[in-house]
Amino acid sequence: MIRVECKFAASIGRFELEDYVRPVEFSVLGYTVDGDEVVMGRIVGDQLRLIEAEIDEISLFDICDNDSGGMTDLFTALFDENYNFHEEIDPKMETDYILFLWNAALHPSLAPYFSGIVETISDMLGKHSAVVVRRGVCQLTDRQLADLGFGRIAGTEFLFRHMGMLSPYNKMYPQGDLVDSDYAVDADDGQWVLENWDDEV
Repeated sequence: MIRVECKFAASIGRFELEDYVRPVEFSVLGYTVDGDEVVMGRIVGDQLRLIEAEIDEISLFDICDNDSGGMTDLFTALFDENYNFHEEIDPKMETDYILFLWNAALHPSLAPYFSGIVETISDMLGKHSAVVVRRGVCQLTDRQLADLGFGRIAGTEFLFRHMGMLSPYNKMYPQGDLVDSDYAVDADDGQWVLENWDDEV
């Protein structure tokens, strides 16, 4: 079995620019033959709260410019000066939130399930969300990301997907990825994640 656990951090009010960006961390969990849980991967990102910013009449650019994690580049890649999606990526669907995935470490034994893991993470935040991935972060090729519904944003290192649109992966695996019944992890596999996590990204 492989599971994905999600942990948010959020302010109970929205009075500062940083309150419109929620840090989020996903842990990919595997299990030993004895049923012990092991953290086999870690993916972190930020959720940009578009709907709350619109309601509160807060500048998206100011929110992104206030963040030190690459949000300014993300804003430029996604939006024009009127805060509308650039025409070439506009999903023309309600978009309340954007999840930006910017760092990851996934144990090599998870490789057959990388697509299923990214799909599960992307779908956790609902059909009115979009997901942006920095190239190379989730250890998937552009072709694999295209099968998940992601498209390159020209001139950038980002790929974009709206969760309201079905992907080739959704059509091929309508109930998600089936993990091999004999898939099990070693208790010390979690050490690999700790050793390969880069806090400087």
